[in-house]
Amino acid sequence: MINKKPGLKTLNIGIRFLMLGVLMAGFIFAQSFEVKGRVRDALGNDIPHAIVTAVCGEQVKTTEAAGNGFYSFNFSTDDCPEGSPLVVTAEDPETGETGQNSGTFGGATQVLDIVIGGAEVPEFGLVAGSIAALASAGAYLALKRKASKSL
Repeated sequence: MINKKPGLKTLNIGIRFLMLGVLMAGFIFAQSFEVKGRVRDALGNDIPHAIVTAVCGEQVKTTEAAGNGFYSFNFSTDDCPEGSPLVVTAEDPETGETGQNSGTFGGATQVLDIVIGGAEVPEFGLVAGSIAALASAGAYLALKRKASKSL
């Protein structure tokens, strides 16, 4: 049998490939980006093997920092669209202390370093008590000096 419309079969195959390409375009063109950084303590020392969790969009990813404190994650723009909040937290496996850093996704690579721990702020009562003790000691010394001059 002679095919009277040979171009129709070629067109039909072409349309199928075009539809397949459109369906796969999201997978092919979805861009990925990296979130990376370093986990350190308040003195700048690396915290090896910290447990690091990144939250972007609806995606939550967890990893262990390397021995030098570095970590990294990969997200696709489907997981974390541009403008999405990005929060990275880390926990020191030895002390249980945590720290976090955050940003907004707006480009290819995000660098978010994390500091765990920090300068401790003394309680107000301790500070007030210390000032009162110093004032009392100063007043005592002033009175003692004045008394020794009058002798």
